Amino acid sequence: MRLAVISDIHSNMDGLTAVLSDIEAQQADRIVSLGDNIGYGPEPETVIQTLQRLKIPSVRGNHEQALTDPAALMRFNPNARKALGINKSLLTRASLEQISRYKPVMAAGGACFVH
Repeated sequence: MRLAVISDIHSNMDGLTAVLSDIEAQQADRIVSLGDNIGYGPEPETVIQTLQRLKIPSVRGNHEQALTDPAALMRFNPNARKALGINKSLLTRASLEQISRYKPVMAAGGACFVH
């Protein structure tokens, strides 16, 4: 089985699209995300919807943790906190619920995945 591992998309849909195109060309059988799907970039909702539509599982990165945990958010610098606040305002309730279900560790295919 060919496994593609992606990480740190940070709401960058253009980057995710390019990576997914390359993964398709490489004929990967499965894709796993190591988190930080959101943060900084302008398209968090599109990124989360794309991961869901393609059934790409994800672990919780520190940006997802900060989005759901105020104590974790306070460990971020002011610019990162501001970006996460903007990202949160751009996410639907369904996407926020999806992000809150990300676990910090995922086991699959005989491997352990973490951020």
